[in-house]
Amino acid sequence: MKADIHPDYHEITVVMTDGTEYKTRSTYGKPGEVLKLDVDP
Repeated sequence: MKADIHPDYHEITVVMTDGTEYKTRSTYGKPGEVLKLDVDP
């Protein structure tokens, strides 16, 4: 693998439509960011 070409992989919080939250690792946003879903399963 080439060095320094992959996006930062960090922990974020995902908020489901019913208000429940869970932490996961993602390349989305910045560390500690909150992703609020409009639609979920």
